[in-house]
Amino acid sequence: MTVSKHYLVVTLLVDIVVVTLALQPSPPGDLRVVGKTENAVFVQWTPPSGGGAVRGYRAVATPIKSYGENLGPVRSWEWLQPGLVSSSFITLSPATQYTLSLTSLGENGEVSSPTMVTTWTRIGIPEAPPTPSLEWQQGQRMGISLSPAKSNLNGPISFYRLALVDERGFFNKDSLVGWEEGTQLHLLYYIAAQWDDPSDLPYSFTLGDGDRLGGYYNGPLPSHGHWHPALGLGSTWENVTKIQYSPTGHYQHSHITLSNDQRAQEVVTVEDGGVVTGLWIAIGATSIILLLVLGVFLLLKLNLTRGKLSRRRSRREAHPLAQSSSYNQPSTSVSTISVPYATNEFNDCGGYTHLSFVPEEEDWGRKALLGLASIACIPRAGIVLPHSDEARGGATGVEDIPIIANGKFGPIFASLLQDRHPVQLFQLTIPSKVGNGGSSSWDEASFRALNSLLLPSSHVNVTSLSGFLQTEGYLYLVIPGEGTP
Repeated sequence: MTVSKHYLVVTLLVDIVVVTLALQPSPPGDLRVVGKTENAVFVQWTPPSGGGAVRGYRAVATPIKSYGENLGPVRSWEWLQPGLVSSSFITLSPATQYTLSLTSLGENGEVSSPTMVTTWTRIGIPEAPPTPSLEWQQGQRMGISLSPAKSNLNGPISFYRLALVDERGFFNKDSLVGWEEGTQLHLLYYIAAQWDDPSDLPYSFTLGDGDRLGGYYNGPLPSHGHWHPALGLGSTWENVTKIQYSPTGHYQHSHITLSNDQRAQEVVTVEDGGVVTGLWIAIGATSIILLLVLGVFLLLKLNLTRGKLSRRRSRREAHPLAQSSSYNQPSTSVSTISVPYATNEFNDCGGYTHLSFVPEEEDWGRKALLGLASIACIPRAGIVLPHSDEARGGATGVEDIPIIANGKFGPIFASLLQDRHPVQLFQLTIPSKVGNGGSSSWDEASFRALNSLLLPSSHVNVTSLSGFLQTEGYLYLVIPGEGTP
């Protein structure tokens, strides 16, 4: 008998899950301050020992005490440099105590516990104290009033120092000396007194009384200068001392008169009623005189302007072209127009209009129109123009008038008058924008160019201008003669 054995094979599939636990980085070690200024602190540390990998550091500066009313903001930084072992906390406030913390950052956002240190920033330059006010002066003594500073955001108020500065000299606060050395070297500044306890600063003080205060001799004011007092505020912290002085100037004694002679002088104040009355009388008399002078000047200017206009009108009426029978133009009445820069189109010169009186000298358009007023207007039929029917084989028998030069303001043609008299014809390339009603309107630059051409001092040919003609959007100036000007 045979016995068969059957085996059941069962296969178990097991999923193996490998869980990797990220380790938190260790904090940086031995955080220490190695340097500082009034706005920055420089630190060093040792790398974390053990723990997870580090990809950088996070730094935070938290203010905890200062000399101002407000502590200022909390500052933070991230330095993503794994091998970093030193850096700086910047943009801090002067004379402020900070807690500096440094933490390590892991590769997956883990943060270590912080390493901290507390330190102060350096003091800054103090704020200037109030300027002393001069009350009186007798010979080589001077009475002043002093006021303490209300606060100093950049450090403690450690002491006050009083200096004298001659208005003729340059004040160097870092090279001040006492009265003895200053007078011996004929310096223009010296220290007169110092109060080591700020609360001892008096409200009134006499300079030159011969006492010694704070190690400085308050000697008589030297007679060779005009002295102004300056109050200095000193600040000392962590073996650093900084001082700032109040500004000086004549405004310190604006209410009194000062002298350095040996005689006791009387103090004269501007509040004296007689002095004030005298000053007002002097101001009133001066104002009346100035008004009279201004009135005379305006009258003279008005008469001079009228004389110039009269002479220009006389020259225009006596111009040869204006008297020629060949170019006799219709009579034109001179009238005043209300539009400042408007002239009627000069066809046949019957509509020519200009301003009869111009009070404003700086109006360039009016100047240019007055310049044209002294030159005769030539009728359209009195001259051959470029590209006209006359120039194309008409009455003149010529094909066209040639260009003999290109001037600053446009081309210059060799043209003919009606009697075939040769002339030079300037075509100004200042386009005249003719609108309805036949009036022209130019911009300021165009009038400036025209006025420059008409001024005798700026154009050599102005003395020989025979006339002008405006037509078809251009202004033509006519000069007798042939050839290139």
